[in-house]
Amino acid sequence: MKKLITVFGACVGVLILSGFSELYDYGASEELASSSRKAKRVEDIKTIWCYYTADQRGLSPLVDYTTRKPTAVIDDHHNISSFMAALGKYEEMPSGIQVLHPGGIAIVMFFKSGGKPAYFHCYLWSQSVMVTPLLDPDVATMPTFAFYQYILKNYPQLAGLK
Repeated sequence: MKKLITVFGACVGVLILSGFSELYDYGASEELASSSRKAKRVEDIKTIWCYYTADQRGLSPLVDYTTRKPTAVIDDHHNISSFMAALGKYEEMPSGIQVLHPGGIAIVMFFKSGGKPAYFHCYLWSQSVMVTPLLDPDVATMPTFAFYQYILKNYPQLAGLK
């Protein structure tokens, strides 16, 4: 019976993950999170859609990019390169610094070749900032205070600022 429950649980997990993979390419998200492959993949990115979310629970909201309007669209090559460079700087939050408006940023990257986009989520908590690819918060999760500073300067609407 215990083995049957384990097998059933594994099947349910696979079904859930395959449901998410309908919209997003998790493999592409992992590749972009790898510093050794990022430079090459940045050239492949056509546009980046970002969504500010008010979710402060640390759960990545699965934003439906097919119906929801993005908070910011980044489609200029220079801006895409700058965005990805900031995303790749794994700098810890300095002590005593607080995030102004806790929440989150859903990041959806579309590629020139078409296909499913890559998806990331940036968590903005009062004392920390983290970015992770979709689905598995233990994979390539990194402190990215440099990215938060970049967002505040270039896309304040994504940090809940008007």
